[in-house]
Amino acid sequence: MYLSKIWLPNSKVGYYHLEAHHADEYHGHGDCYQVSIPIFGTPILNLNNRNNRLIPKDTFITPPSDQHQNFAGDESARFLLITIEEKFLSKVLEETVNFTDQVHFANWNTGIFDRLIKFAENLYLRMADSLCPVTLTEMEYLELQIVHQLFNDYPGSHSDKWIRKKPKLISPELKQVVKYIQTEYTNELCLDNLCEISGMGKTKLIRSFTGVLGVTPWQYIREMRLRRAEHLLLTSTDDITKIAFESGYGSLSSFERSFRNRYNMSADTYRKGKKEN
Repeated sequence: MYLSKIWLPNSKVGYYHLEAHHADEYHGHGDCYQVSIPIFGTPILNLNNRNNRLIPKDTFITPPSDQHQNFAGDESARFLLITIEEKFLSKVLEETVNFTDQVHFANWNTGIFDRLIKFAENLYLRMADSLCPVTLTEMEYLELQIVHQLFNDYPGSHSDKWIRKKPKLISPELKQVVKYIQTEYTNELCLDNLCEISGMGKTKLIRSFTGVLGVTPWQYIREMRLRRAEHLLLTSTDDITKIAFESGYGSLSSFERSFRNRYNMSADTYRKGKKEN
C-alpha cells in the first residue's frame, strides 16, 4: 500500500510499503516508466515473469507496457516509487539534446540511488511547507529536476547524446533574471535589482547564475554589451562614443577598456581591420 504520494504534472513520487510475505497485483503502468528503489527490506520484483531480488543499493526501472509484481520476503519492504510519463521524458530529451528515439533504460542499476532518494526527501519537505505553498511553475521545475537526475545517473539509449550535450537545468527564477538582462542590458543594471527579480540573496544569485551559465551576472552583461557594440561597429557609421552609450556603457573610457580586454585592440582598430578585410 502507498504510505504517501505526491502528484506532479507529468509524474508522481510515493513511498510504497509491503508487509512480510505479501505481494501486490501483477500490473503495468501503461505509458509510464516506474523507478523502484528499495528503502529497506529485500523485496523481489517480478518483471515479465522473471524474478529479481532487490537490496537497498539497487534501482529497477520498469518500462511502459511491461508487467511487474512486488513481493516482500521474511520482512516487510518499503520502496520509493517514481512514475513518469513516457511522453514527458521524450519531450525533455527532444527539447534539450534533440534526441528523438525511444528511451530505453538499463533495467537494473546498482549504487546510484542516493540522489533520487535525497531529492524525494526534499520534495516531501517542500510540499509540507504550508507557509509557502508550491506554485505550478515550481512543481514543473521540481519535476524537471527529477527527470534530469534520472538522465544523469541512469544509463540508456539517451546516454551518449545526453552526456555530450551536458544540458543544464535553469530555474524559473534564473530564467527571469536572464530574460531581464537580455532586454535591459543597454540600460544601467545593479545587483540589487537582479536579486529583487529573482527573489534570491546576492550570494545565492551569483552562485546559482555562475553554476548554470558558467559566468557571473556581470560577465554575462558585459558579453551582451560587447556583442551589441561589435554589431554596431560593423553595421553602422556611428562614432565610437555613440556606440559605447548605445551598448550600455556609462562612459567611453569604460567601453574602451572592456573592448580592449576582450579583443586585444581598440574598437576603432577593430572596425578598420574588419572593413579592410
